[in-house]
Amino acid sequence: MKSSSKGSSSASAAAIDRKTIEKNRRIHMKSLCFKLVSLIPPTTSTDHQNHSSKKDIPQTDLIDQAANYIQEQRKRIDKLKRKKDLLTTTWLPEYYKDFDSNTLEVVLITGMNEHFMYYQLITVLEEEGAEVVNASFATVNDKIFYTVHSQVRAGVETPRISDRLKKLVS
Repeated sequence: MKSSSKGSSSASAAAIDRKTIEKNRRIHMKSLCFKLVSLIPPTTSTDHQNHSSKKDIPQTDLIDQAANYIQEQRKRIDKLKRKKDLLTTTWLPEYYKDFDSNTLEVVLITGMNEHFMYYQLITVLEEEGAEVVNASFATVNDKIFYTVHSQVRAGVETPRISDRLKKLVS
């Protein structure tokens, strides 16, 4: 009989160990979720306007918000990296265009010795139906950065604008 009580006490100890391990795992996961949620800016939690704080929002929703926020930031980083790569290239002239709904941004980089007429860029955009909102240029070392922000009307053929800009810089 002693052997059976030994077996039940070891089984009981194993069950307690499993409970302790599970409790520690849950505490650790809760801590990790809290750290993740603390990284989300308060403006991203607008999905739950009727809740007074993040504490009132279900944990699964907070994790979803964190995942969405991370994905948005990755997209933003990728977009900025592409723009940086295009702006730091050594072959000139080149242009970068960014379509965001009805906004068009064109950045043209030329060397100091390039004979580029800035008005040509603006003329192409206006002829294709873009309304120039802002145009500027800056000289950095041996490069000139031309930037044009414009509004594009609905129905404007953006591939056509792109083709004309490519012809302009080549």
